[in-house]
Amino acid sequence: MAGGRRYRSFVHNIVLLLWVCLHYVKASSGKRVIHKKVGDTVELSSGLSTEGVTAATWRYGGITVADKDEGVSKESPFKDRSELNPEDFTLTVRKLTLQDSGDFTFVSEVNDEQRPSVSITLQVHDVETSSGKHVIHKKVGDTVELSSGLPTEGVTAATWKYGEIIIADKVIENNMGVSKRSPFKDRSELNQENFTLTVKKLTLQDSGDFIFVSATKEKQRDSVIITLQVHEPISKQPVIKINSTWISSNESCKVLLECSTTGDVSYKWTVGKQTLTGPRQQYIIRQDGETNVTCTVSNHVSEKSAFQTVKCSKDNSHRKETGMWRVTEVVNTCNCSVYIIYYYYL
Repeated sequence: MAGGRRYRSFVHNIVLLLWVCLHYVKASSGKRVIHKKVGDTVELSSGLSTEGVTAATWRYGGITVADKDEGVSKESPFKDRSELNPEDFTLTVRKLTLQDSGDFTFVSEVNDEQRPSVSITLQVHDVETSSGKHVIHKKVGDTVELSSGLPTEGVTAATWKYGEIIIADKVIENNMGVSKRSPFKDRSELNQENFTLTVKKLTLQDSGDFIFVSATKEKQRDSVIITLQVHEPISKQPVIKINSTWISSNESCKVLLECSTTGDVSYKWTVGKQTLTGPRQQYIIRQDGETNVTCTVSNHVSEKSAFQTVKCSKDNSHRKETGMWRVTEVVNTCNCSVYIIYYYYL
């Protein structure tokens, strides 16, 4: 019986020791990565206990950016857009840029004893991330900044490719680091410090895959692929066509809605309080009622809308006239409404 108790106590101590070790490893050697978009706000938290803390400092690379006693440092590159919470030592940085990507380190002491430091890697992207693939949407004439989001410290090789063509390289000293064979040679440049590639005056033909290949201390890193999609902004207002049919059995109107424009777009309807998708919709309106209808067409870089109020009454939909039915179709634009009348003979 005594042997059983000693065995259970031994197992309990082993489990407790493993729990302590695992938590220590997570705090001391576990590295966290935070992904944000340009313009976002990030809150950096060490995740450590704040009780009894006598010293707390945030560093960005080798620069002290905030301290428990002084707040945000005057030498911080984020001094005008960051703040340190004096209670939990969370560091907040606003209006993020691509250049803010890097390692943030939290160093602290409890009762003047050093604790394990916490390292957080911030990666800022000008991209939409989907299934591990980076996609940037821009419109014709825009400027795009392509960033790998990788740390820049100790980089010995850095190359941008467009498909299989080398378009920029760290070792190219002339022409802003851009290759003479690059299709963007007259409207692009490579930042030699963070290896961001900037391409100006985008065209539809610039759409494609940009690949960043790099190495640190002669060790190859994983390549980063960014897909650029350049779009034409929508130039024409959508056109709404409305076909209203009177239903005498329940004294209502069956309304067929159709929205059209040019180009590859998505359609969204707001019909009363409902939101619908697709270029065509069907809707029922009760007699003497009216419904506001809005069609919005959009792509990744622009959108346009058209608006119409649909009324339902026996006289405004179908009316019997000298042996024929009249259906009024309203073609709506931003500036006017055109009524087209069809006559169907009985």
